[in-house]
Amino acid sequence: MEATFKETDVMTELSGALQSRDSSRLAELNRAAALSAAEIAAGQVEQQRLAKKYGGNSGRAVEATARLTVLGQQQASLSADVIRANIPTPAMEEGVFVAYGRILDDQGKAITGAKVVAAAADGSSLAASTSKGQGTFELRVRLKTSKKVVTTEEKGPSEESAVSFQLSVSTKDLERPYVSSETLTAVSKHIAYREIQLPASSTKAG
Repeated sequence: MEATFKETDVMTELSGALQSRDSSRLAELNRAAALSAAEIAAGQVEQQRLAKKYGGNSGRAVEATARLTVLGQQQASLSADVIRANIPTPAMEEGVFVAYGRILDDQGKAITGAKVVAAAADGSSLAASTSKGQGTFELRVRLKTSKKVVTTEEKGPSEESAVSFQLSVSTKDLERPYVSSETLTAVSKHIAYREIQLPASSTKAG
């Protein structure tokens, strides 16, 4: 008996494979983060020992402090990777393009409560969302559909028209909405991950 496969079957298999890969990556990142935290703890003990023995301004103590700074930066990068790996991949849908990701401040910290809009060239909103925990957001942009006319009596199948947009972010601390310079083109059953880091110059003082 000949087996038949539907597109939905293929997408299900691909989704399962992606989830398995994501789980493996998350486990690796968690191990790396744990090792980084242990290395920093050991480095702090060593820095304090050197500072006590040779003085805080000694060459050895200064080198140990510099190394701790580098380790701290690496740990921050790993922490960000862990957060990304924990964000669920949105479900794909016919006739819909999904833009998702995180909203961050100029220091790389997550912003919750930011309004994120998929803004078309004419200024209209194609979709809107609000950033949640860890600054995550998800926009589902529905493509425009039109009927292809075959005869005067019969209409053909719907055709999807691609739409382009930019991500616009508004927060209570912004003087005006921040608009990403990138223009995204919505394609059916596709997703795109983006992190938007708001520049300090766009934020009100205080």
